Amino acid sequence: MVHGTLRVAFLHAPAAASLESAQTPGFGQALGAASVAAALIGAGLCAPSDLLALSADAYPEDQPFLARIEAFNPDIVGFSLYSWNSARLVKIAHALRERGYAGFIIAGGPDAEGLALIDDKKGIFDAIFLGEAEREFIGWIESVRNATGRKDPCGEAIRCSAPDLAKIPSPWLTGLFDLKPGASIAWELTRGCPYRCAYCYEGRGSDRLRPMPAPRLEKELEVFLEKEVAEVFVLDPTFNVQNNRALEILAFLRKKAGSRVHWNFEVRAELLNPAQVKAFAALPCFLQIGLQSSDAQVLAGIGRTLDRGKFVENCRLLDSQGVVFGLDLIYGLPGDSLGGFLKSLDFALSLAPNHLDIFGLSVLPGTELWEKREELGLDAENEPPYALRSHYSSPGRQGFSESDMAEAREIAQATDYFYSKGRAVPWFKAVVEASGMKASAWLKGFSCFEGYERQANPRHGDIEEAQIGWARTVFGQPGPKARFASLATDMIRYFGAWSRALAEGEKTILSLAYHPETIELAASAGLARLIRNPNFQRQPCKAEIGPSRKGPILRLLK
Repeated sequence: MVHGTLRVAFLHAPAAASLESAQTPGFGQALGAASVAAALIGAGLCAPSDLLALSADAYPEDQPFLARIEAFNPDIVGFSLYSWNSARLVKIAHALRERGYAGFIIAGGPDAEGLALIDDKKGIFDAIFLGEAEREFIGWIESVRNATGRKDPCGEAIRCSAPDLAKIPSPWLTGLFDLKPGASIAWELTRGCPYRCAYCYEGRGSDRLRPMPAPRLEKELEVFLEKEVAEVFVLDPTFNVQNNRALEILAFLRKKAGSRVHWNFEVRAELLNPAQVKAFAALPCFLQIGLQSSDAQVLAGIGRTLDRGKFVENCRLLDSQGVVFGLDLIYGLPGDSLGGFLKSLDFALSLAPNHLDIFGLSVLPGTELWEKREELGLDAENEPPYALRSHYSSPGRQGFSESDMAEAREIAQATDYFYSKGRAVPWFKAVVEASGMKASAWLKGFSCFEGYERQANPRHGDIEEAQIGWARTVFGQPGPKARFASLATDMIRYFGAWSRALAEGEKTILSLAYHPETIELAASAGLARLIRNPNFQRQPCKAEIGPSRKGPILRLLK
């Protein structure tokens, strides 16, 4: 039984270290868990000192992790489950029970759905909360307190209704995050999503958009600025779905934060308009756009649409205004094939995104795809992250075999290395066009290149050498394309040095076969067009590219 003030431990694990690195150990990225913790404090059930938040990533070994939990002596241990952390955290919950922990064990988070539906270990949990749990968790505690005896854990699933956001306390204003200067954080402006994408967890929740109260957002932003937060990832699934609200928020951020914070938004390309783009351009920000596929028929099968003309038009508009954006693709979608994925890759790269995030399909429990997996012929893992192994062919489509999935994965990894981590966007299109290859063929070839050394955290200089090695391989074959080799090499080195001066503050001295003006012209006009010019010629020189207060600076050396 639970009486008096509670002691509660919340366990989580981040998707990536980037949002954690500037913060002390605590809730980290686990904003959902922190919101539930703030609700406990608001209900008077505990004080901040009665809460413990631990990231599993801080404990590579299970024994120290378990010992730390037990030393806190919590009444309740809550697990914040996502597809990337469920396997380890459920294992920890099971180990707690085996070691004799007699308190309550609960679970929440997106992958709580998978635990409730298919995990045979769910019986060690006293309750599994599905959805926004701030209100139901408080109610569950009251029911446990009023019960006449302790029930055996049974993995009871509690479907939560959407709370009134004006009545739930803010974890940022409750002091649950110990922010340090330079921190990167996640911020929630709105809950709900009007779209019903078949593969997505968001499609299970409310389709009613519920904004956080403006006074709360104003106070939270004041905290971020006071603590010198450097970067904010806005969690709204589609930030620009309501045009007027998006413009109001962007104006508010511009007025209050100026250039002190870098912002990251997820937007829908077709909903962009000149006013939005102008407002985004006034902020230091990055936009992520979910393309997923360029095939309208494939998209229709997962509850999405694509206005191809509008998509291209608005991406061009972003580019013209200097707004940095990236695109998402998914391989393995129902009705798609390896060939279809490669066409989507070509389409995405034709828009020159700053980077391209490519994911293999996960058939997440509780989503529409999971419910229709047999009908659609989806063969996926039953354990997190529920990765698709293959799917059967459909009329007029080849489907994705296991070998197709493996090949798509290799191409996706090569694209991330060569294009995104390689910062190739300034020169990629011009160089690939000169080769006569499609972008997908270029990257597929690179994925098999012996000079491509797969590394978890490669240095940009190492990537650049691999890029040059592949370009020389392509252009080094006897024939008319051979004349592009040295210019392509100069372009890769020149723009690579420029990116390092901007990102790392690094100075590079280059020995170039062509003058920098020629290199920049080649990137915009194309190598083939430039070389056909009768006045085109080599002009060997040395150049220094380095950082300055106003950005990278070029200096020609004698």
